[in-house]
Amino acid sequence: MKNFDDVAEDFVQQLCDIEKLLVQTIKFEVKNSIDKIKSINVDLYGFAILPGDCCEVGTLAAAYNLESDIKNEYLEDPIYYRYSVDEWENYDHSIFARSNAILEPCSEELQKILNIYRDDYDEETAGLQGDFSDFIYSAVLSALVEYRNDPNVQSGNIFFAIWIADSSNEIVDQSIIELNPESVSKIFFSHFSS
Repeated sequence: MKNFDDVAEDFVQQLCDIEKLLVQTIKFEVKNSIDKIKSINVDLYGFAILPGDCCEVGTLAAAYNLESDIKNEYLEDPIYYRYSVDEWENYDHSIFARSNAILEPCSEELQKILNIYRDDYDEETAGLQGDFSDFIYSAVLSALVEYRNDPNVQSGNIFFAIWIADSSNEIVDQSIIELNPESVSKIFFSHFSS
């Protein structure tokens, strides 16, 4: 059996090898998805990437909301219903098929490593899981920043987020700050700060 440190180093190298391809693929899939949504529904105002839950990251999905999705009964707290991705109407698990195909071998490799080494290297395997999550968060954020800054893209006033339900993960706040105008970030944080 290989030494855990060597296995972990090989896994991290595997992530580095796919990083650029993953970022470009996510950006491509975001653009295609938003273009498709906007061609049917011109009132798109929010788009979020969901990288998994707080305990298991590895498969990307999308959520989006339209102005017409905000129902009259939500008017008592319109900011909450506008910016809380948990309350949005539209979820799509097929948008990121190519990106998820890139991530799948890494997820499988990580699972193998955990199965073999978790008992003897519990703390280290947890760290490796954290590295994988951070890698995905970074790739998603980079893709969204590139999309947002692309002069050929008409992203307009779309609210963007990386969203992890029921989580205080710092990537959520970081994405709100980096992907949205300061005025939108201030509204978000004034309403959702703990």
